[in-house]
Amino acid sequence: MKKTTVLLLLTFFSLTANAQIWLGGEIGVSTNKTTLGSDQMNSSSSIEIAPEVGYTLSDRWAVALRLGYTHLNNHEVQLIDITVTGNCNQLSIEPFVRYTVLRANTVSFFVDGGLHYSALYKSGYDAPLNTIGASIRPGVSVALGKTVSLVGHLGSIGYDHSWMKYRGELDWIPEQGKTLKDNAFNFRLLGSVSFGVNIHI
Repeated sequence: MKKTTVLLLLTFFSLTANAQIWLGGEIGVSTNKTTLGSDQMNSSSSIEIAPEVGYTLSDRWAVALRLGYTHLNNHEVQLIDITVTGNCNQLSIEPFVRYTVLRANTVSFFVDGGLHYSALYKSGYDAPLNTIGASIRPGVSVALGKTVSLVGHLGSIGYDHSWMKYRGELDWIPEQGKTLKDNAFNFRLLGSVSFGVNIHI
């Protein structure tokens, strides 16, 4: 028993000898305005905040957790097979593993793979749109020093399962209380790009 305990401790310390914690995340803001001549037809905006904390296990491997909050103001949102316009709030959580594929001086290329869950709440709707899934996101990190690095993600590949329950807010749906489900495979390499900053402590 003592030998097993010592072996486990040695294994743990060997994995965490070079361990390092990082704090970071991404912030995004967007606005959109549609006009016809001098008349404004539509205006919308969004803000996204996604902090994350990570733990570097070795030169190649790291584990992390990302939380997200998005506010959509007067946006057109697709709730599975229903398109609605209004204000929405979305909360998300995503634990993931990061594997560094290649390092070249201060530049590192990596792949994030993880699971995610999100709940999107539309004003006027009692039931949220729930989504669970898995994704793989390639990315690049540029070290600006020993403690700060810029991080970017280049698209993603993944699978999402979404569901929401119809309630009284949708009077034109004949079968109230039914749960609507949707499955989607996503392939968005280079289709979406995001940037953030990590601080290593």
